[in-house]
Amino acid sequence: MTVLINHVMSTNVKSSIFRDFIFRIKENSLSCFQHTVSIEPKSYADIYHFHRPQKCDIEQIPEKSLVTLHFDPFDFRQHSSMEELFQKLSLFKKVVFLNQNSFEQCSFLGEKRVLIPHGYDERLQLRQQKKPHFTFNVAVISRYYSDGRKGDAYLFDLLAGLPNDIRLYLVGNCWPKRLEKRSKQIYVIHPTSYYDIIRIYSAIDMVLITSPYEGGPACLPEALAAGCLVFSSRSGMAEDLLDTRFLLDYNLTSDINKILMAKSLFKNEIENYKAHNLITWETVSHRYNCLYQSML
Repeated sequence: MTVLINHVMSTNVKSSIFRDFIFRIKENSLSCFQHTVSIEPKSYADIYHFHRPQKCDIEQIPEKSLVTLHFDPFDFRQHSSMEELFQKLSLFKKVVFLNQNSFEQCSFLGEKRVLIPHGYDERLQLRQQKKPHFTFNVAVISRYYSDGRKGDAYLFDLLAGLPNDIRLYLVGNCWPKRLEKRSKQIYVIHPTSYYDIIRIYSAIDMVLITSPYEGGPACLPEALAAGCLVFSSRSGMAEDLLDTRFLLDYNLTSDINKILMAKSLFKNEIENYKAHNLITWETVSHRYNCLYQSML
């Protein structure tokens, strides 16, 4: 029996993040599952998987529907009403969360809740030997947004307090090349494929995540699996995956000292650094397979 799973985007805005996410689910999908993507729900599908609940029409949520909450429910840049968002979430048969904090914040959903975090690409494990480099390389791996949602202002404040032997690589679509003029420490890279990002990890020592709100982000488990130290705000999956020593508190003096301490002890840190609770994208896909099956 063939089961058609309809990924509903609710808007025609293109997103490489959602495209990659759906691709990874499909890549290890059961042979009986077929996947199709559309803006509005297709009437002939068997299961509906929504990805933008804040954009969907409340009247167009079919009975056999689930949703993945890709953002922090308290991020009001994503939606304008908590009450309306929670009402929509309550209409889905299952609601998938990427991190424990959001899962607990939506306890009112009860058994509808499912926790499936982002995974990592096993090919990243090939990057255990760093390419030779003489600087300490730090990266932000994310698309650039003009509204500063990735914590750009705090990121550049941090950089100003770090020594000159640190290089900051801004890796992702849309980062303006003009940012390189701010400092000789800044380099902008626009990768053309996911494989490019994998190659970049081989020269990166540390990844920074300074955004105040996140669902994941996807780069967090990937960076850990690639053998990078990660410093992150207390958003998304950070508290699920990182020791408190690597959590940023938006206190410049304290956060700079944390980073400098890790840098000075880098060899020892990286040898003893164990990333727990990581799962592969294959495991993520398997968990979605089980979820889809439970809805038939």
